[in-house]
Amino acid sequence: MRRIRTAIAAILTASFLMSLMSCKNDDEPSGSATLDMRAPDYVCGNENVDDLYFTSKICTLPFGSTSSSTAVFRRGDDICVMMLSKDENYQPFEGLCVINSDGELLSSQRVDNSDLIETSDNTITDIDGQYMAGIDGYRGAVMFFDYEGNTVDTIEIGEDAGRVCSLIDLDDGFAVCSQTCAIKFDDDRNEVARIDFDSDTGALDDPFMLVQKGNLFLSTAIGFYKLDFDTGSTQYFTKQTMYDGENVFGKAGDFVFSKRNSPAFELFWGSDYYWETDIEAGEIYKVAKRSNIMQVPPRAACPWSYDDNWVCILDKEHFVMTYHYEDYDFMDIVLISADRDADYSQREKITIQGNNIFHDDSIRRAAYLYNTSQHEYYVELQTCGIFEPNSREEETRFLMDVMSEYQNGNTPDIFYGNMFDYLYWGSSGMVTDMSPYLEPDNDIFPGVKSAMTDKDGHIYQVFSSFRIHGLWGRQSDFGNADLTVEELMRLPLISDGGLSITSYGLLYGMLRYNLRDLYVEGKLTRGNVADIVNTVMLHGTNDYTGGTEVSGDDYQRVIDLSDLIEESASNAADYWSIQYQLKDIPVFIGYPSSNVQVRVMEPQGLVALSSSASDPQACCDFISFMLSDEFQSYVALYQGFPVNKAVYERHLGYLKDPSSIPEDIRFMYEGVLMKEYSDVDRGIYKVVPMDSRLADTLLKQVESANTVPVYDWGIGSIISEELQSYYSQGKTVDEMADALYSRLLVYAQENYG
Repeated sequence: MRRIRTAIAAILTASFLMSLMSCKNDDEPSGSATLDMRAPDYVCGNENVDDLYFTSKICTLPFGSTSSSTAVFRRGDDICVMMLSKDENYQPFEGLCVINSDGELLSSQRVDNSDLIETSDNTITDIDGQYMAGIDGYRGAVMFFDYEGNTVDTIEIGEDAGRVCSLIDLDDGFAVCSQTCAIKFDDDRNEVARIDFDSDTGALDDPFMLVQKGNLFLSTAIGFYKLDFDTGSTQYFTKQTMYDGENVFGKAGDFVFSKRNSPAFELFWGSDYYWETDIEAGEIYKVAKRSNIMQVPPRAACPWSYDDNWVCILDKEHFVMTYHYEDYDFMDIVLISADRDADYSQREKITIQGNNIFHDDSIRRAAYLYNTSQHEYYVELQTCGIFEPNSREEETRFLMDVMSEYQNGNTPDIFYGNMFDYLYWGSSGMVTDMSPYLEPDNDIFPGVKSAMTDKDGHIYQVFSSFRIHGLWGRQSDFGNADLTVEELMRLPLISDGGLSITSYGLLYGMLRYNLRDLYVEGKLTRGNVADIVNTVMLHGTNDYTGGTEVSGDDYQRVIDLSDLIEESASNAADYWSIQYQLKDIPVFIGYPSSNVQVRVMEPQGLVALSSSASDPQACCDFISFMLSDEFQSYVALYQGFPVNKAVYERHLGYLKDPSSIPEDIRFMYEGVLMKEYSDVDRGIYKVVPMDSRLADTLLKQVESANTVPVYDWGIGSIISEELQSYYSQGKTVDEMADALYSRLLVYAQENYG
């Protein structure tokens, strides 16, 4: 497949490196004025959000963060970040960094006695620009520090208040909230008013305070409470969960991620927007379109790269994202601001739509790098609601709603995700063959290339990375990992063996993933299904009654006695883990079936070109970048197995010989290399090169993957229902096999005939 045009590739590479090396980027936001949500005339939401873009800059902080426990708060126009870190002797401490609105680090120091306070949402705040205050929730205390990190004062709230949850600075003092009451203090830290929550309010779980339009509110899981310290009263307001007319098809996003450090801001799961609640008016307003937020990507492996739960919304035009890197002595903070001078709205749009697209780090990174590398196109990511059905009926309704939108002409340029069978869509004309726009690339894994291509050589789907899933065994037992259904059936039963493999998982793996191929090849027969069912019931466990619960040493004992385990792997660390469990070099067996050894590759960044795309070449230029050496090198580090074999061979070479890692990317490998700790408490370790035999075997296992699954609740429901009837109704294995065969055959005839 053709890599992206040379000029664009060079620009993308330069853009990527610049974003990693600088505390600023070329797309700096215009203006940094603080928007006062406390003002009585404050207006919620932003106007023209579809044309409002947010740009960002990244700044490195000198303290590494050992967890996600990081507090972000304002001190005037400056931004303060307090995080749990560890010193050179691996001893924990709290670090405080202050950054100005231009992304420049103003100061950094340790905070005295701060191990007593919580570093999380709404537990630390600035007090009049002179001090910061933090809570010790379970001791019921508020501690005050100056900005040199020295302890200034401590106030005991009292055990009768219950666990203290949050505090907030007010114009005439500050307020503290616990699970049972809210207390107001004056500027001299004297208690001046208290509101005890009545029986209607009850004890609240993790309430948070905010000021909106001059009024103090308490945000809880069930709604908002307006607090009036003058009268000692509370007034309840319902949280709004409607979309205010947003066109979200599929299942509506009724689950809400409230931004706990900014409780009036919310992200409705399945929505393309951030929202702000006007509490007293009972209305919600759009603040930002998620695809319009140009968030600089992390520089190294980051567990929460694009997790919307970790976005801190300072106000409706200023957001903060913190990147926590494991095993590093630094962290990054990304300042995101509304930029009304950005030209992105003038560009031609390339729309990519799919379920959970905003949770795919690789495609979000690719979109950012592409959008900042040229000035003609803008890749816009779109969600299509929530796809988490609880029944076959819910799945059918969701897919029908989505298909109805597409049939009415509301199709994106590029489809995303594995909800649909793009090879089938190619034959029906919904997606376009990409082979005229993508030149052959001999570096792609052969199994991956086969999964992207139909029997006539058409390329209807492309993806950037994958993980492999299925049965694993010991190389000493299974050699090259080829295993037929008959051979699996003849494996000896060992006492306590096989407890890690469920009947449902085995049936799903052996019948679901390649059901279409079985049907098309004429191998979906009663005899073949009966052989598979007999094998499954011999080796699988009853996951509907919980089977046998094992953990710890007992779990390892079960693994030691088992012939096979069922696991997923997306990197060398996962492979090491499987080796540790099996105490031998692991080989990837996958799932034996009646026509092929099904070795599942679960894709990330799976895309297909819509037949209605206005500019197929531009779309494929973006898709080509996802396959380029530059982007695949990132994928190899953080996103799973890259589809480019040459890139992964180079990556394994670095793991086998860490001294060969180029200096300019060495820091990116710190969190990836295998480490052997001599003193875990002090963080003393040595880097362990990957054994060459193990690395070579891993490459063969990755190369053996051959099947891309398509999510299909219908087949899963059939398998689940027949298994339950077997366990609960006393059916024989043959009766279950007959029923399963009949239902799967009808399903295949209706969907693949």
